[in-house]
Amino acid sequence: MNGRDALAELLARHDRVEELRAYAAAEYHGDAARRLAELLEERGDVEGAIAVYRDPGDSGSRRVFGPCPGRGSRALAGYLLDLGRVKDAVAVLQRPMPRPAGLTSVGPVDGPPF
Repeated sequence: MNGRDALAELLARHDRVEELRAYAAAEYHGDAARRLAELLEERGDVEGAIAVYRDPGDSGSRRVFGPCPGRGSRALAGYLLDLGRVKDAVAVLQRPMPRPAGLTSVGPVDGPPF
């Protein structure tokens, strides 16, 4: 349905927030989490919507933007920019990304880019 999750849309349309929250925790692609954030914003809970992007815990929301570290941060920053919260968005983008376990670097990789 236009690249959207039909069940998430149905739950949102009927204002079934807790069921949508549970579905977002289980749904792999993150469409339900995205829709949950949109619904929370529509209801005036902007901070709740931000929390969906900022701190998904172990839920499926963590996978909203795939396994690439930082993609969730970019989505959060984009959302904050949409809200006009430029300083908050910049702060999100300036946070250091965690290094995946087992990844080591040698030489100039840890240094400046030039």
